Amino acid sequence: MKRIEILMSAYNGDKFIGEQIESIMRQRGVDDLHLTIRDDGSSDETVSVIKKLQQKYPNAISVHVGENIGYRKSFLRLLDLAVDADYYGFADQDDFWKEEKIFRAVECLEKEKSGIKLYVGSLKIVDSDMKEIADKDISRIPNTLGSLFTRNRFAGCTFVFSKACKEMAQRFASMNYPIERMPDHDFLVAACAYAGGSVVLDDQENILHIRHGGSVTSGGNGLKKRIQIEWNYVFNRKEAASTMARELINTCGDLMDEETTLFLEELANYKKTWERRLKLLRNDKMKTGIPICDLETKVKIVIGTY
Repeated sequence: MKRIEILMSAYNGDKFIGEQIESIMRQRGVDDLHLTIRDDGSSDETVSVIKKLQQKYPNAISVHVGENIGYRKSFLRLLDLAVDADYYGFADQDDFWKEEKIFRAVECLEKEKSGIKLYVGSLKIVDSDMKEIADKDISRIPNTLGSLFTRNRFAGCTFVFSKACKEMAQRFASMNYPIERMPDHDFLVAACAYAGGSVVLDDQENILHIRHGGSVTSGGNGLKKRIQIEWNYVFNRKEAASTMARELINTCGDLMDEETTLFLEELANYKKTWERRLKLLRNDKMKTGIPICDLETKVKIVIGTY
């Protein structure tokens, strides 16, 4: 079995991080698994919980205590803190992994020929009492770079990616834009995989994605929070997508083909003229399969927050 490195950013998660770590340590069919955790300035007992489990699994867990920089930058910093491995994955602090999660992901990735490759799994969304809220079948999402840049609908906690993909994403580990422009870690890694290799979308659910009241995403947290998050995405998340497109061109141009580069240039430069905005609005690659998501992105292009 390949060596697997899991990367977790933790913040004030002492009530549930222990159970999540145990579920990672119980993975079947994985002989060599390591978990690197970066604490993002917790003020509760999160670090104490981690260190107790580190004593239980001394060779399998590393912990780095850092200042609070937010989950986006914290996950990217983990790319530099990671140990050497064949495959890498992200983990949230408050989920629960089924025992075959990693084995399934590696099995799918081993069938892919490209060196830069990413596995994205489906998940079951549950509440704090483990009652099912919804299923998220990721395989129904268009498997294209254009869909990703229209709206990222992937959950980073399901990601497993190759060493080559990690090394491509690691070029952005020190990225330090203001929060409104800072790309999410899962969007960044998926963008790297699409731009330089391939992405596998799996309909098998291997994660219970738990929705607590403090979850940063909208699914399962009620209509009010969903509206708040969608409003924030359209009007307050300014130029995160075009920034990522520009960064890919400047940092990873050597790994991309001409068609991908031209598409990313269209995204990066859309604000230069109204003709460019109109061209991007008409681009048939910009589709997610969900009309409201497509419409929100068109609004962002028009008002200049894309």
